[in-house]
Amino acid sequence: MNTEQARKFASIFVGGKDTSGLPKHLVENISKWGGKPKLNDLSTYIKYTKDKSTVWVSTAINTEAGGQSSGAPLYEISMVLNEFRINQGGLESLPGGRSKNMEFSLLLDGSSIETSQIIALNHGPKDDAEVSFLSKIPMSTIKPYTP
Repeated sequence: MNTEQARKFASIFVGGKDTSGLPKHLVENISKWGGKPKLNDLSTYIKYTKDKSTVWVSTAINTEAGGQSSGAPLYEISMVLNEFRINQGGLESLPGGRSKNMEFSLLLDGSSIETSQIIALNHGPKDDAEVSFLSKIPMSTIKPYTP
């Protein structure tokens, strides 16, 4: 998704209702999640959608993830992001990161969805997190992984 689409999609989880311009399959799933979609709805959707319709890039800190143990190239993404939980329809800063095992959060490069260029979901177990980028990942932040 482009930046505006990623912002609009992320805004759905803090009470936004505007789905215009989002891919049709996303809009269909948003309507299935009810009036107040939660980040765990998005996490489940990401975990179980494995086809060409995906509009995110999922990453993990585990080098065995996604079949990578078979010898495929590994890459490291390095950037500074701010972490937020959704609380009562708004963003609440998590300067120390997630504290609960399955507490999902948004990662942003700005202080709000509206001002961010990078938008991602931090989900999965706390000690084996998965980050799914809803926005584009700048190539300047990606380099080959060296253990």
